Amino acid sequence: MSKLSVKQQANRVLKWYRAATKQQVIEGMHWYNDAHVLASTLAAKYGISVLQVAQVISVLSPQKKWEQNKKETVALIHWHFTGDAPQFGLFATASTIAECHDILRGDFLIPARRTKTYSFADNIAYLEHSTEITIDRHALRVCYDDVTTKIDKVGVNDYKFARQAYQQVADSLGIKAYQLQAITWVTYKQFVNR
Repeated sequence: MSKLSVKQQANRVLKWYRAATKQQVIEGMHWYNDAHVLASTLAAKYGISVLQVAQVISVLSPQKKWEQNKKETVALIHWHFTGDAPQFGLFATASTIAECHDILRGDFLIPARRTKTYSFADNIAYLEHSTEITIDRHALRVCYDDVTTKIDKVGVNDYKFARQAYQQVADSLGIKAYQLQAITWVTYKQFVNR
């Protein structure tokens, strides 16, 4: 992958934002709020923090669609507190599942060095106060205007530059950077039908 400047990436992010339909903008603007409502509901039901639920959502999120992510989060938290194992297989490694149980016991917090999962949990848990930006491979594909699947990993510098690009564009639009990321994510995912 050839490196693009922050300005070049920002131009591509803005292109995807401008390509969004009115419905995609609405969906993106509400995406993290809807995730926060789910986390808050589960937190209240099981007597845990919103951050704990958000971290479970984030740890379980790689390589899955949002609906599956929600289903697995609900099932895993229910399992943790009731002992009733899910009636379906979780698409997660044993170590990922163990980490989720550690989170729910209060024995583990996602470290900041795990940028994607840390940011995703922070965006969901803290919503309006979050200054994090979730840069996953889809966000990076937006930065590079790449609709192929060849970009599948986000390195430290990739994350840093993409974050700066999203922040610049969000500031120019007067919205939160995580809202911009969600809008472009919704638009990208619907465009490539993934």
